Amino acid sequence: MPPDTVDIAVLLTSELVANAVKHAPPPGDLTLALADEFVRVEVGDSSSLPPAVAEQQPRALGGRGLLLVEALAARWGWRQEAQGKVVWFTVTVRTAPPVRW
Repeated sequence: MPPDTVDIAVLLTSELVANAVKHAPPPGDLTLALADEFVRVEVGDSSSLPPAVAEQQPRALGGRGLLLVEALAARWGWRQEAQGKVVWFTVTVRTAPPVRW
């Protein structure tokens, strides 16, 4: 996986985990799936409140995590679960074309 894809996946994962820790009591779940064309990360928490993308407030100390997810993920969303919710994103794996000799 290219380094930029790894960096983006790590950043977005940390944002979703931080949101889960901040807004919901434990336990939480983290799932990672790697396919040929994408990486999918799911973070589950015990809160039933939907994730909210904050209004941009330049002087605010927080509230930009889902804005980053929106900007950098190929797709993202959430689903309600019996004991909370799962927020997920996918990042496209950009591979270089094969080199022909």
